[in-house]
Formats: sequence, C-alpha cells, structure tokens
Amino acid sequence: MKMLSLRRCRTFLLYGFLFLAALPGAHAQSDPAAAPDAQIRKIRAEYEQINKSTLTRKAVRWSSPDSCQPAYMEGTVTYFYKNAQLVKIYSEGGEDHGEWKEEFYFRDGKLFFVYQNNAYGGAANPVEVKYQNRYYFDEGKLIWKIQSKGAPDTEVAQLMKLAARLAATTGKAEVSRIMGCGD
Repeated sequence: MKMLSLRRCRTFLLYGFLFLAALPGAHAQSDPAAAPDAQIRKIRAEYEQINKSTLTRKAVRWSSPDSCQPAYMEGTVTYFYKNAQLVKIYSEGGEDHGEWKEEFYFRDGKLFFVYQNNAYGGAANPVEVKYQNRYYFDEGKLIWKIQSKGAPDTEVAQLMKLAARLAATTGKAEVSRIMGCGD
C-alpha cells in the first residue's frame, strides 16, 4: 500500500474542505443545539402552505418621523391574514446605506419563523454585505438558526420583539415609529 506524502495529504484535505465549504448551507450556523428534524420539517411545511395560500392583505406604507434620530428610512409593512388570523408580516424598506426584506410567520398568534434577506453598503459603506438568515421558533424559543457567512449577528430577542410589536398594530403612525425610530 502506497503512503501519501504529507504535502499530498494536506492538498487532499484542503480540496476536500473547499468542496464541503462550497455546498449549500455549508456556512450555516445552528444555535443552540441541533433542532429535531421533525420540528424543522413542520415549520418549513407551514411556511410553504402560507406562501401558497390565497391570503387577505393590508399594506402600510411608512416613513420615519422627523423626530427620529437615525437616518431617514421608509418602507412598507404588509400584513397577511387567513380567515382573519394574522399568519405573516412582510417588511421591506430602505435607508441611506441599505435595504431589508424580512418575513415573520405566525401560528396561533405566536412567531414560528423569520426570514431575512438584507443588503447593506452604498455611499456610507462602499463594501456591500448581502445576507439571508432563517430563524426557527417553537413555543417562543429559538430552536434553530441558519445565517449566511459574514452576516451580522442578529439579536433574536430584538427580532422577536419587533415581530410582536408589528403584530399588535396596523396603524401607520405606530408602524412608522416602530420601524423608523426603533422604539
């Protein structure tokens, strides 16, 4: 049996690592421990069902109030209802250095999934960062997350708070304060 040289062994390991790193989801991070596959499959099925359904929608166009300190922001928050029950909130907007698209999914009034598709850069920061994150919840607790490589850390508690605050109102003034001022 022929032995591999140390150099060939390192080359083999390097190419193997690069191959694995190129696979979809290879940059994913999970927190806390691996979530049970059955829970993730159930959440994905609910996500797909909501997005295939014919839903009632209400869009709220907002802009940050003059009293807010951050840079000017504007966007739209769209509420989706099935049989008068909130099942999804889609938030999209922009500011001077980026844009976001975030989806919040609800089951029986509780958040069960969040999808983020955000990009930041532009004049304020010429290095553009694009990322997609997915957060899976069960009974109000994070059970799994998948984050793009290089994505900024998202504070899950803040994300849950945002979802709850948006779910509690559909008024333009309140949505403008929540989204534009962050309070």
